[in-house]
Amino acid sequence: MTRRRGFPFAVALTVLIAAIATATGAWSRRISPHILEEFGYSTQDLWNGRLWTLVTSIFLTSRPAMSWIIMVFAPLSIGLYEWLAGTRRAMIVFFAGDVLATLLLSLLVILPLYLAGLHAGAQWALERDVGMSAGGFAVVGASIALAPQRWRFLLLGGVCALVAVKMVIAAEPVADLVHVFGVSLGFAGQLRFGPKNFAL
Repeated sequence: MTRRRGFPFAVALTVLIAAIATATGAWSRRISPHILEEFGYSTQDLWNGRLWTLVTSIFLTSRPAMSWIIMVFAPLSIGLYEWLAGTRRAMIVFFAGDVLATLLLSLLVILPLYLAGLHAGAQWALERDVGMSAGGFAVVGASIALAPQRWRFLLLGGVCALVAVKMVIAAEPVADLVHVFGVSLGFAGQLRFGPKNFAL
């Protein structure tokens, strides 16, 4: 049986994020500190038990430029993988990739720096991040893993190089690092647990 192809998840998530950006005013200004504090995620939320922010932060944008970027990035990144792999798998890779990338950054990078008494660790532990980009990069990584074998690591390296260039031009260490974790997890997870390719 031929699988029906489409991208309802990519469309639904993009529309939901757009609606929330409208409600929070993120199309025209930075969202209020109260909203960011209540629903954004920071590493300190782990030891404060506010684990729900791992999920609520996904649906927020913080400012107009970010809102517009996500309106392009979300449907393209998720839509491609959803077309190739199906809606169910796209949802799993997106949400698992976002949450796991965020947790790994907190536990493997930020927490050790904080415990070492470094200024970056203390600063990053308090920094609140929002957006779907970690999950978006996870599905990008999964899509790359479906490319012909000779292109996979070249494409993965290209994405990581783009993140590195962005870090040089406009560094946002927490966001930039979680993107690297996201694309790496999506790539490795697809190779390890998912079908190795899908017919176009």
